[in-house]
Amino acid sequence: MSVAKRGARSGVAALALGLSLAGPHTVGTAAAEPAENGSPSVASPQPGPARDTPARVRPSRPAPKGDSDAGIVHRGRGTAEPAATTGSAEPTTAPSADPRPVRRAAGHRTWQDQPGDSGAGTQPKTALPASPSANPVQSNSSTTSPLGSAVPAFGLSASPAPAAAVAVATATPRPADSVPSIFTTPPPAVVKPIASIGVAVTSFFDSAANFLSGLPDGPITDFFEGALLLVRRTLFNAFPALNAGQTTGTETVNPAYFTKDELQAYLLDLAKQQYGDLFGQTVPVYGNAPWPEYYKTDATTGVVSDTNTQVSGVDEADFVENDGQYMYVAHNGRLSIVRTDLSVASESTLSGNVVGEYLSGDRLTVITQSGSGWYGPYVKMAYGYWGPWKPQTTVTVYDVTDRTAPTVVKETVFDGGYQSSRAIDGVVYVVLQRSVNLPAPNYTDTPVVYVDGGVTPDDTVDLTADPVVAKPIRFDPTAPTAYRTYETWDEYLARVGPSIADLSLPHAYTVDSDGNLVDLGLVAGAEDIVRPHSADQQSLLTVVSLNSAGPAAGPAFADSVAAMVSSTGGTVYMTQGALYVATPEYHYTGTSASTDTRIDRFVVTGSDLSWQAGGLVSGTLINQFAMDEQNGYLRVATHTASSHWSDGTTATRDDNGIYILDTAGTTLDEVGQLTGLAPGEQLYAVRYVGGTAYLVTFVRTDPLFAVDLSDPAAPALQGELVVPGFSNYLQSVGDGLLLGIGQEREPGTWNSYVHATLFNVSDGTNLSQIDREFLDPGSQWSWSEAQFDHHALLYTAEDGLLVVPVSGSGYDAQTGYHSDQFLKVLRVGPNGIEVVGEIHTDEPVLRTVRIGDVLYAVGDTSVTAYRLSDLSEIGSSAPAPSVV
Repeated sequence: MSVAKRGARSGVAALALGLSLAGPHTVGTAAAEPAENGSPSVASPQPGPARDTPARVRPSRPAPKGDSDAGIVHRGRGTAEPAATTGSAEPTTAPSADPRPVRRAAGHRTWQDQPGDSGAGTQPKTALPASPSANPVQSNSSTTSPLGSAVPAFGLSASPAPAAAVAVATATPRPADSVPSIFTTPPPAVVKPIASIGVAVTSFFDSAANFLSGLPDGPITDFFEGALLLVRRTLFNAFPALNAGQTTGTETVNPAYFTKDELQAYLLDLAKQQYGDLFGQTVPVYGNAPWPEYYKTDATTGVVSDTNTQVSGVDEADFVENDGQYMYVAHNGRLSIVRTDLSVASESTLSGNVVGEYLSGDRLTVITQSGSGWYGPYVKMAYGYWGPWKPQTTVTVYDVTDRTAPTVVKETVFDGGYQSSRAIDGVVYVVLQRSVNLPAPNYTDTPVVYVDGGVTPDDTVDLTADPVVAKPIRFDPTAPTAYRTYETWDEYLARVGPSIADLSLPHAYTVDSDGNLVDLGLVAGAEDIVRPHSADQQSLLTVVSLNSAGPAAGPAFADSVAAMVSSTGGTVYMTQGALYVATPEYHYTGTSASTDTRIDRFVVTGSDLSWQAGGLVSGTLINQFAMDEQNGYLRVATHTASSHWSDGTTATRDDNGIYILDTAGTTLDEVGQLTGLAPGEQLYAVRYVGGTAYLVTFVRTDPLFAVDLSDPAAPALQGELVVPGFSNYLQSVGDGLLLGIGQEREPGTWNSYVHATLFNVSDGTNLSQIDREFLDPGSQWSWSEAQFDHHALLYTAEDGLLVVPVSGSGYDAQTGYHSDQFLKVLRVGPNGIEVVGEIHTDEPVLRTVRIGDVLYAVGDTSVTAYRLSDLSEIGSSAPAPSVV
């Protein structure tokens, strides 16, 4: 167990120390002139990405098609620039260097400190000035571009290189087939007086931090470093205009995002990597086997229940919504609106697989997914050819003012797979992800023709003169059926270079009155895509906002922002002001394998979206509950599994821990960590309640840990409780009470039982179990969907009502196998868990809804009502008269 970054924070001490260290030097740095040779001097770094939220000027969206940008939708971070001339033009802007040094706590890695970087974390990095005939070469961290030039690794921030490093840097000639470099330093931006002050203030903090980073580690260094970070966060939060990345009255390009030329160069670079072995080559073609196919399974008076969510005020997509008078069920290709008296007001057809819906006043937003690919968390595999991974996500907004005849207000289709979504006050935020679909090189096939069943082609036969003599042989998988010749790189560059972004990245479409798709252009254009932190990111993660209350004639979607990431799949967590997306990053060497998690923070203000910061933590997240934000800090619980092998033996290490990240600025800096929790065990559940984190790990028993997070720099283990079994899901059910839903195996057998456990966590140093209730004691094997999907759980805090769906099965020698599905109705209070009863339904229950003293069980085809007083059935919904 280790705790990093201990020590108190003192703002006054840090401010005094910084002033004495920096003095007038900070102002001089901001106003320094470039060196005579046209390159920025070492003492005069260019303003880099701001430490606080970047300002993003957003004019209205122009017409998506018919302009000179091949469908790119501009978002207005700077004046649009002409597309680069293929293979020759230099970009006019590129990433700025951030002179702020990076000082890390023990075990912390930033984006400047990646596995495989030589000397990572020991030398500052810089982006050298561009020249018309040379690519920069970085002395301490570079990668070889597939275009043949050495380029520095991507970084969202970098420190200026020492003078010696600049002096020895050499320029290599640009290959003739190269594309514009995107690793160059941009020209100085227009800076107004307030921005000049901001640059000076930022440089002041950077100078002080640079001094502290050179001191030996110790309590005193940590003391001043923590104090400096606190002052910086407080100052920029109080005076956002001091942010060096912002301007007043002048529109500037945000250095965190691509320019159009940079995006084109990046995508061409990826194409050279992906298809580099094919250009100009001739290769044999053989028969192909089918690929697997993926598809989704079809799995007000008084208290009115709502979707069980993680954060108050942040709605999560679910299959059922209700307003106290109507229930809106989106499932199995249809939208049913059912009154509380169980009569069906209307029923409409839905195309695609429903992944969730949101209700806001008289607007209902339904999200579906179609096309091949992944359909959310419930996935099965079937055989058959499924082609390229090209899923599409459709967001349909209905006006349900007349519940008997809902009308479509707007229907928008997005290229990309649905990852997750949230909604706040009628604004829906959808997270999409899709691999970059780079255009493949063109080719020409020359068929191989075998004569009279022979195995060798007869070149003497003139097939055009006498094709009758040519007969194909029986299928031979070892013999080519054709020879394929691909176009050259120059031909590819000329054909797709200017439009590679439009051809590779996801588009958005609206659906007109005739049901036809109208292409709106790119979901996120160049100025909406954050520069990746390394050069091999090939998956585009996009966040889109849609205002469900907007008029039909308004824009298809309000805003978008995107980031390049290394893999598909991610975990989403959202607060009232920020949305986090965590994606895994896998690292492999010849002798080891490990996984980190990249976290991107997007700032949300109504419909406006902007990327703000990113960071990296060790390990992986189990679900959205692994993240939580409080008082400007993001708390992240991870499970770390790494493998090492040599001489035929493999060693695997498992660990669990919590990392505390500061959310101010453009990097999520680690300020504290607690690791070494239950080494060798797997993390099963996480829940944050105020300043405490509760974690469950499991191998044979269920250790429940309480971790004190009141001091972000020094998270500390308070207490630990060991009980049989484990919990998959934790939920606060009152002051000092924590509920767990999980399983326990019967000793000496394979029997496993689902249970609900109530813990007393009022004293973190003395955790205790109040009660444990097995939900299906009559079965040999039982489980609950609530273990894996918290939306399946119904809990109303007003009276402690708890409804858990249960599935059980078993074997009897006389009757054979049996199975059952039912609802377990409980009440939870300080004294324990009271069993109210069970409700056995005629069909599987999708969700449960409470309206007053009536409990509604929503199934695949009907809704059934039960009295809470005695759980007796009231009735079921009748089929709708028609489907429109």
